[in-house]
Amino acid sequence: MAIFDRSVSWVTGPLACYAAGFAAELAARGWGSDSIYLHLRLMRELSAWMSAQGLGGGQLSPAEADRFVPVMRAARRRLVSVKGLAPVLGYLRDQGVLPEPDVVPGSERDALLLAYQQYLRGERGLSDATVRTYTWFAAAFLDRAGDPLREVLPGLTGPDVLGILERQLKSQPRRRSAGSAVLTAQVARSLLRFLHASGRVPRDLVPAVPRVARWRLAGLPARVDAATMTALLDSCDRRRASGRRDYAILMLLSRLGLRAGEVAAIELADVGWRAGEITVRGKGRRTETLPLPVVISSFQDRHVVDLGGHVEDGVVDVTAVAA
Repeated sequence: MAIFDRSVSWVTGPLACYAAGFAAELAARGWGSDSIYLHLRLMRELSAWMSAQGLGGGQLSPAEADRFVPVMRAARRRLVSVKGLAPVLGYLRDQGVLPEPDVVPGSERDALLLAYQQYLRGERGLSDATVRTYTWFAAAFLDRAGDPLREVLPGLTGPDVLGILERQLKSQPRRRSAGSAVLTAQVARSLLRFLHASGRVPRDLVPAVPRVARWRLAGLPARVDAATMTALLDSCDRRRASGRRDYAILMLLSRLGLRAGEVAAIELADVGWRAGEITVRGKGRRTETLPLPVVISSFQDRHVVDLGGHVEDGVVDVTAVAA
């Protein structure tokens, strides 16, 4: 972690003693150096703001984090929402600095959030980081549903859901991004699906959550047709190591339908050249063995950089993009 020593030293204030561990944690997860720098810079700004507010390391409640969001947006163009804070907040919770949302005994809301977390982990197989993010938004939804929840939820209607979402969105800063609004609606659907499945809400209210309006073609295409995929593959110069690496990545994405994170998590030991198989670590810590595309198997006699570009401790670094 020597390459991050200077960036770690930038973090002052109540979070300074956690900066080195945070950088090491992100690196262990396979994050690229640019992403680690960005999140260390965000940690630095958060710690400086906490110092100015007179907050100690254990006083960063969800409400205080919400207060910091407008400061983020005023000072940066990337990582400008509550979702952007999820990695640093998640690390601080793991270190016991921040309390988990479900630790307050005797609260009906917190007991419900605990059951929702168990549903997300057990039934949906979501990662701890995603569960923390979903819990954050679900808590905001329940806070605006009214009390007591055991009486409010059984009588919940479609218009009630729209009213809760409207209050939830209005409570956020005026420059709330479309992406955060999409996440708010996504978590609302997930929470309502859980409430209905668990019998707390008698009717399915998921259809009551509207789609968030966005500019057409503002995001990535939902799917890539065969002609586009062929053009992408043809763009890889397989005379070069980086081109063969990119070609292999594209083949794994297109032939096996893997997620980018699943490809990035592949290690050398996961590739069974003789058996023609590859082990994939998916969401919810699930592991599956899939057939290795023949075209990738043909690379086995090449040097390992042809597939991964760089190897450290048995981990193939496929995060770099060929120029």
